[in-house]
Amino acid sequence: LGAGAIHSAARLKSVNAKHLSLVTQCLGITISILPHVRAALMAQLPPRQHGLLNDLDKIKKEFAEHNEKVLNKFVSIIGGVVEKGLAPRIANTDFDARAKAVQNPRSCCQFLDGVANNTRKMHQVVRPLLPPDHLQDVFSRIFAYVDQLVPALFKSSADGTKGNKKNGGKPPVFSFPTTDAGKERMLIEVETMIISLNSLAGVRPWDFTAVRILEGQLEYDLPRDSKNASEDEEADESDASQKRENLTESDQHDKPSTDSLQHVSEMTNGAEKSTFEAEQQLHGSQDESTSNGAINGGISHHHDAQQESVVKEPESNTTTPEIEAV
Repeated sequence: LGAGAIHSAARLKSVNAKHLSLVTQCLGITISILPHVRAALMAQLPPRQHGLLNDLDKIKKEFAEHNEKVLNKFVSIIGGVVEKGLAPRIANTDFDARAKAVQNPRSCCQFLDGVANNTRKMHQVVRPLLPPDHLQDVFSRIFAYVDQLVPALFKSSADGTKGNKKNGGKPPVFSFPTTDAGKERMLIEVETMIISLNSLAGVRPWDFTAVRILEGQLEYDLPRDSKNASEDEEADESDASQKRENLTESDQHDKPSTDSLQHVSEMTNGAEKSTFEAEQQLHGSQDESTSNGAINGGISHHHDAQQESVVKEPESNTTTPEIEAV
């Protein structure tokens, strides 16, 4: 930040969330390595030069401060989008009319829908690049900022249009709803935006106060049934998001690859083929042995009998049963 990356040899058109994510990781690994570098140098330097290592401590502190600024820059990006790009959409938003015309309970006005969509897009960009604890830290900061910004923008828009009317300028382009149906519609849409943000995978659910602030501004409390339905919907969204995340990770770890399946299939076919060939060889050997035995059986037995006769004749003249059989 502030190093002129856009005007440097890198020629970046802009510094986006992806660049910031990579910067935080580079700063983090450098901060982690510096103490080990300091210890290694201290072991090699003579004691009178250990004072030189104080510069490493200063560098570590500067890197930590810079990393904090980078993390806050994520908030600044969302803040700039909301205040400059989305805040003008508050004008011409009539929640009294939306209460009659809009039937979908999950539908939001352009302003609130834009806040949720832009935050979701940033989440898609930085989630693969940030470790879980950094991801939670970044979006906790963003949620805290959005929680205060949304009611403030509604109020400033209403106050601004009142000022124009008093000064005889343009007619008011936004005003808080006056009917109970319009007030409920506004609070439900803010609650829907909150549910969408808290359902992002890997983030820590935030205890938003925007609905309570607007309830005080409108002097109207959101019906308990609507709050319970919103809480149940938020829990369902969070559970569904967690299940999708777990299922994706499980598929990545447990699902065998095509090469693995092919390798296993080849090994199985090879084993079956080897078993078949071994059985054929075994049967062939047995058949050959049986045939040779049938051919040579008489000769073998006769030869053995003759040897046995030669050995036993000096002892007795009696013919043995085996010789008779032969």
